Amino acid sequence: MIFILIIADVVGGDGKISDLVKLIVAGIGSICTACLSLMYYQKDKDKELSLRYITGKRLDWINDTRKLTGDLCANIAQFIHDNGDDKGKVRDEIAGTLSSLYVRYNLNDENDRVLLDVLDYMFVGVLCFEMMEKSYGTANAKNKLVEAAKLLTIHSQIYLKVEWERVKLETTYSGDEAKKDKVVKQKMADLRLNLYEQAKNNSKTYKKILDDGLSGLSINEVYKKIKSAAEDDPCKYGKAK
Repeated sequence: MIFILIIADVVGGDGKISDLVKLIVAGIGSICTACLSLMYYQKDKDKELSLRYITGKRLDWINDTRKLTGDLCANIAQFIHDNGDDKGKVRDEIAGTLSSLYVRYNLNDENDRVLLDVLDYMFVGVLCFEMMEKSYGTANAKNKLVEAAKLLTIHSQIYLKVEWERVKLETTYSGDEAKKDKVVKQKMADLRLNLYEQAKNNSKTYKKILDDGLSGLSINEVYKKIKSAAEDDPCKYGKAK
């Protein structure tokens, strides 16, 4: 009975919808629009907060990795020049730093593998330094570690530069979201290739490797591998299409 009275009230005698119904519909529409706007705003806000959190963590990772790498190279320099009682202590510090760096990289990633191989070489070189002295002489044993530290430095600089640029691009990207991952990967692949090319042209120190165990990790060799990959798979590299 109540329902009939409401219908009778909102619908005029001529069967047309009254102004009251129009107001109700308009009000409901406004409420729905406001709810949808709030929902999308909250979704965008959550996405922004999530991205900000992830970006902060990645920047912390980059800074911590850079510091660990610097500490490691400094300890290597101290190790090869220290003939006193502190040599064992420095060796322990190097082993700890090497382990901390090692777990930061991905065993299954080709880019990370270069750094992991250099770290492996340094780990063995430090732990078995006395054996290397007997086999190659003290001067050559020291040179091998110095060469490894130089390679680690430049490979790390390139790696961390690429990661830093990746963070900046992902946080400022304003293009098609569906193409974001592909665009970022292409730009980072191009950047890595360009950085290795610059290093190859500017760093005479890295063109001659003293030890066969490091020959495949030289700047020239890594550049050749990346260049070959760009030619074999141009879709992976934005400029190589």
